[in-house]
Amino acid sequence: MFLIMEDSSIFGKLAAGLSPVERKIFLAKLSQYSSLPREILYEAQNEAASIPIHQVAYSQLPWYVRAFFVVLSFLKGTSPIRFFENHQVAIIGKWINERAPGIYDYQRDLLLPELYEKLVNLKDAARFFYKVLDQSINRDKGAFYAFLGSLEMEEIHSRLNKETDPELLIAENPKASEAELRQLAVGSMEKTLALITEGQKNTMYANTRSLHCLKALSTFLFDRLILNFSDHAASKGPVCTAGMVKDQLIILQNVLFSLKYAPSLALLESLFVFTLQEGQKDKKMDMGMEMDRLLSQAEKSLGIIHDFNQEVPLTQILRCTCRDLTMSPLDISGGEDWFLVYRDHWRRYVEDRFTQYIQVNGQQRLIDSINQFFKRTNLKWLNYVASDSNPQGFPLKGKLCLSFLLTFYSSIFVEKLNEPFESILLGGNFYNREDRTAFTESYNELMKLEETIRQFEMRISPVGELGKRYAATQVDRTISSSRRHKLLSVTDEANQEVFNIVGSVGTALESIINILGRILKSTPSGESEVLMNLTQLAGKGTGFITTLKESLDQLQETLRFFNDIIALELRK
Repeated sequence: MFLIMEDSSIFGKLAAGLSPVERKIFLAKLSQYSSLPREILYEAQNEAASIPIHQVAYSQLPWYVRAFFVVLSFLKGTSPIRFFENHQVAIIGKWINERAPGIYDYQRDLLLPELYEKLVNLKDAARFFYKVLDQSINRDKGAFYAFLGSLEMEEIHSRLNKETDPELLIAENPKASEAELRQLAVGSMEKTLALITEGQKNTMYANTRSLHCLKALSTFLFDRLILNFSDHAASKGPVCTAGMVKDQLIILQNVLFSLKYAPSLALLESLFVFTLQEGQKDKKMDMGMEMDRLLSQAEKSLGIIHDFNQEVPLTQILRCTCRDLTMSPLDISGGEDWFLVYRDHWRRYVEDRFTQYIQVNGQQRLIDSINQFFKRTNLKWLNYVASDSNPQGFPLKGKLCLSFLLTFYSSIFVEKLNEPFESILLGGNFYNREDRTAFTESYNELMKLEETIRQFEMRISPVGELGKRYAATQVDRTISSSRRHKLLSVTDEANQEVFNIVGSVGTALESIINILGRILKSTPSGESEVLMNLTQLAGKGTGFITTLKESLDQLQETLRFFNDIIALELRK
């Protein structure tokens, strides 16, 4: 009987954020409230001793035994081999009827209604693990193994985190380049992985093998097997000819035989942490109650698997229907690749960790330089975007880029650039139409910059189209793969809009810089290459020309910062 936890506060936060001490408490609670994970699911029963049959083929029998069957087969009018098989099947069949009545009729080679019910129950039990696996290992196999490793190899996990820490490596090697630091981190990772003991490797292999067997059971085609059963009046329920489904039964037998032991507590914790991590965003969800529910369902499902193995002599049924007395279940392969997956995950993690560290530190330095460029004008950050202060906001690439453009518009374009640009647009007499068109289009692009960004900001707001779609994914209770697809769809659409805005503004800045540079570049006769009336626009003084030169400098500096932000934030 499963006991409900009275104190579920420890489950209020996911184990992904627990300290090693807290994780031990977590495992202790799992151990306290569940007994099945310490039990064997499949026990190899000593059936050979309890069934009086010859466990060899007819040709391997002693000569005097074969002679005995020759005489009996002559009296029955059949071949000795056939008579021998019928004799052995009859013995096994009677044994099955005595041990598990209502499961199998050896005389008609029928699987009976009792087995049908047990298969349906087994299917439901396996379905629970299908859902759990879909939300854990199917999401990110490497990350799952890494979390499992943090429980089973605590010291290794701690060393991997510490010895690949970019900040510590930079402090210890201040003169090393970024590439050298990355190589040092990967080298430290490999040295730490080499310290994994054989015992730890065996434990991880046992876990990943158990995981693979659970996956094989949860994806077994139960429906295809069960649909072969049909109602039969004489049997008072659904029956099926065993020979029709023997291949499927052999597969099922091998899977159940391979799943000898229930999942370890560490494996159960890892599965449930990954299952619940999406629900962490839902403030109404009680993680303690959810953990209780998962543990209770896991124990129930494992109990059904255990009982099926105990109550259904599947091997003996297959020996009867296949008429092969030597048939025995075989172990399925799986889980052998755990170390490769684990190492590849850590290698990617180390690379991503360095990239993120450099990005965060580079971003802060860039923000400091940008603030100086804007002369103490603070960046105008977008509303509704995910940040440290708003973790529930819309996840967006390019938020710094759009914030920079908003600030540029109000503090530089409107205040300093608009007036001289407007003079050129309204009073400038261009030598060719292409330059006028290019200048006009670029100027208009910059003029509507704030409106464009604010319109996009509204689209990702809680009342905007993209914002509503994103919010819907956060409360979506469909299977995780479907939810992830919806989430990816809306964030990709938003990011593409950012790329479009950034691309248009970048083109406009480059175009105006090019035209301004040519306006200010004189021909041998002292005239502008672009404007026929630059002298008239400038008047008698040099103020207008000076303003244009300052405008060009500011635009070039703006474009430099703009490209630096793109390189840091968007080109990953």
